[in-house]
Amino acid sequence: MKNLSNKVIRFKGEIRSLLMLLMIVGVLVYFFLETNIYFLGGIVLAGLLYVRLLQAQQIGNSLQVSEHQFPEIFSIAKECAGILGVKRVPRVFITQDPTMNAYTMGFISPYALVLNSGLVENLNFDELRVVIGHEMGHVKFKHSMILSLIAPIGKNFAFSDLLFGFWGRKTEYTCDRCALICAKDDRTVLRTLIKIAAGAKIGQGVDLDKLVLQLQDAKAHRIDRLGELLVSHPYIMKRIWEIIKFSYQYNPKPCKHCGNISTKEAQFCFSCGNQVAL
Repeated sequence: MKNLSNKVIRFKGEIRSLLMLLMIVGVLVYFFLETNIYFLGGIVLAGLLYVRLLQAQQIGNSLQVSEHQFPEIFSIAKECAGILGVKRVPRVFITQDPTMNAYTMGFISPYALVLNSGLVENLNFDELRVVIGHEMGHVKFKHSMILSLIAPIGKNFAFSDLLFGFWGRKTEYTCDRCALICAKDDRTVLRTLIKIAAGAKIGQGVDLDKLVLQLQDAKAHRIDRLGELLVSHPYIMKRIWEIIKFSYQYNPKPCKHCGNISTKEAQFCFSCGNQVAL
C-alpha cells in the first residue's frame, strides 16, 4: 500500500499522541528518575533482550503455524500481509491459553504473532482473519517496535496504562481498520469483536443492529467515559462505532491495481487512477 492509504487507515491523532507520549516519557525520565543516558540505554537494551527471549519461548512452547501445520491460518497470515503491504510475514504461533486474545511482539522482523488457543477453538476462519488482520496492523504501523522500546519504562511506572493508553487506544482503532480491510466485511469484524468481548457463544446471538443503543448509553455518562482512561484498549462499543463509520465512508476492498483504498463515492482510485471495481 502507498503512503496515501497509510494516511487513510491510521486513526486521527495517533502520530500526535505518540509524539506527546515520547515527550512526557522524556520529561519523566529526566526529572524524576534522575538517571543518565547510559543507564536509560541499558534499560532499553535489557527490555529488547527480554522481548527477544519471549519470542524464543514461543518457539519452544507454542505450535508454529506453517504450510504443514494449520495451513489455512498460515495462508490467511500471508494474504493479510500482502493486502496491508507487510513485506515480511510475521511468524505465527498458537499457544495454550483459553482466553480469546492475540498479540504481536518484536523489535525487528520477523515479528511474532501469537494466537491464544481460545481464539482458534472458538472462531471460524473468517473471524480469525479479522484477528490476524488487526495484529498485522500493529506490525505494519510499527506499534510492536515502539512498544518494545517503551515497555521497560512502562512496566516500572505506576500509572503506565494512564500514560501509554492515550496513544495505545488510538493504535487499536487503526488496527481495527486493518482488520476490516483484510476481512472486507464490516459485520464479520463487528461479530468478531463482540465474541472476543462477551464470549463466543453469547456473541453469536447478539443483534448487531441494536448495539448502537448501548453505545449511546455509554456516551451519556461522563464518569463512564472517563473509566476508559484506566485501560489500554478502547471500549468495545467505541471500536464498533468507529468501524461502522470507517466502513460507511471508505471501500474496505483495496484497489486491485495499487492496493490503495478509496471513498465509496469514488469511481476511480485516487492513487493510480484506475477504475474502482463495483
